[in-house]
Amino acid sequence: MKAPHHLSSESKRIYKQLCLAWDFDPSALILLRTALEAYDRLQTARREIDQEGTAITTPTGHMKPHPSLRIEKEARQGFLMAWRMLNLNIEAPGEIGRPGGH
Repeated sequence: MKAPHHLSSESKRIYKQLCLAWDFDPSALILLRTALEAYDRLQTARREIDQEGTAITTPTGHMKPHPSLRIEKEARQGFLMAWRMLNLNIEAPGEIGRPGGH
Protein backbone atom coordinates (compact mmCIF):
# COMPACT_ATOMS: atom_id res chain seq x y z
CA MET A 1 0.00 0.00 0.00
CA LYS A 2 1.40 3.39 -0.98
CA ALA A 3 1.71 5.90 1.83
CA PRO A 4 0.17 9.38 1.46
CA HIS A 5 2.66 11.61 -0.36
CA HIS A 6 2.60 14.42 2.21
CA LEU A 7 3.87 12.29 5.10
CA SER A 8 7.51 12.47 6.21
CA SER A 9 9.88 9.68 5.18
CA GLU A 10 9.68 8.21 8.68
CA SER A 11 5.87 8.26 8.70
CA LYS A 12 5.75 6.74 5.21
CA ARG A 13 7.97 3.91 6.43
CA ILE A 14 5.70 3.32 9.46
CA TYR A 15 2.60 3.46 7.24
CA LYS A 16 4.01 0.87 4.83
CA GLN A 17 5.19 -1.44 7.63
CA LEU A 18 1.81 -1.36 9.36
CA CYS A 19 -0.10 -1.90 6.11
CA LEU A 20 2.04 -4.97 5.41
CA ALA A 21 1.41 -6.35 8.90
CA TRP A 22 -2.31 -5.49 9.21
CA ASP A 23 -5.37 -5.57 7.00
CA PHE A 24 -6.82 -2.09 7.56
CA ASP A 25 -10.30 -1.21 6.33
CA PRO A 26 -10.79 2.24 4.69
CA SER A 27 -11.81 3.96 7.94
CA ALA A 28 -8.76 2.55 9.74
CA LEU A 29 -6.53 3.86 6.95
CA ILE A 30 -7.95 7.33 7.58
CA LEU A 31 -7.13 6.97 11.29
CA LEU A 32 -3.62 5.74 10.46
CA ARG A 33 -3.05 8.71 8.14
CA THR A 34 -4.39 11.08 10.81
CA ALA A 35 -2.14 9.55 13.47
CA LEU A 36 0.94 9.90 11.29
CA GLU A 37 0.06 13.47 10.28
CA ALA A 38 -0.12 14.31 13.99
CA TYR A 39 3.17 12.49 14.55
CA ASP A 40 4.84 14.57 11.82
CA ARG A 41 3.40 17.75 13.30
CA LEU A 42 4.69 16.97 16.78
CA GLN A 43 8.13 16.16 15.38
CA THR A 44 8.22 19.50 13.54
CA ALA A 45 7.19 21.34 16.71
CA ARG A 46 9.80 19.39 18.70
CA ARG A 47 12.56 20.45 16.30
CA GLU A 48 11.48 24.10 16.57
CA ILE A 49 11.52 23.91 20.37
CA ASP A 50 14.93 22.21 20.34
CA GLN A 51 16.34 24.96 18.10
CA GLU A 52 14.67 27.98 19.68
CA GLY A 53 14.15 26.94 23.30
CA THR A 54 11.01 26.53 25.37
CA ALA A 55 10.49 30.28 25.76
CA ILE A 56 10.51 33.19 23.35
CA THR A 57 10.94 36.90 23.88
CA THR A 58 8.03 39.07 22.77
CA PRO A 59 8.65 42.35 20.91
CA THR A 60 8.08 44.13 24.25
CA GLY A 61 10.84 42.11 25.89
CA HIS A 62 8.72 39.70 27.94
CA MET A 63 9.33 35.96 27.98
CA LYS A 64 6.50 33.61 27.10
CA PRO A 65 6.21 29.88 26.33
CA HIS A 66 7.15 28.93 22.80
CA PRO A 67 3.96 28.52 20.70
CA SER A 68 5.24 25.16 19.44
CA LEU A 69 4.91 23.73 22.96
CA ARG A 70 1.13 23.82 22.56
CA ILE A 71 1.30 22.46 19.02
CA GLU A 72 3.51 19.60 20.20
CA LYS A 73 1.18 18.75 23.09
CA GLU A 74 -1.98 18.80 20.96
CA ALA A 75 -0.36 16.81 18.15
CA ARG A 76 0.88 14.21 20.64
CA GLN A 77 -2.62 13.87 22.08
CA GLY A 78 -4.08 13.49 18.59
CA PHE A 79 -1.49 10.90 17.66
CA LEU A 80 -2.08 8.86 20.80
CA MET A 81 -5.85 9.03 20.44
CA ALA A 82 -5.78 7.80 16.83
CA TRP A 83 -3.18 5.13 17.73
CA ARG A 84 -5.43 3.83 20.52
CA MET A 85 -8.46 3.86 18.23
CA LEU A 86 -6.47 1.65 15.85
CA ASN A 87 -5.77 -0.62 18.82
CA LEU A 88 -2.02 -0.26 18.27
CA ASN A 89 -1.29 0.33 21.95
CA ILE A 90 1.99 -0.79 23.37
CA GLU A 91 1.53 -2.71 26.58
CA ALA A 92 3.42 -1.58 29.63
CA PRO A 93 6.08 -4.00 30.81
CA GLY A 94 5.24 -6.27 33.72
CA GLU A 95 6.44 -5.75 37.24
CA ILE A 96 10.14 -6.01 37.94
CA GLY A 97 11.28 -8.99 39.95
CA ARG A 98 10.66 -12.69 40.08
CA PRO A 99 7.35 -13.96 38.81
CA GLY A 100 4.96 -15.29 41.42
CA GLY A 101 4.12 -18.95 41.89
CA HIS A 102 6.43 -21.91 42.49
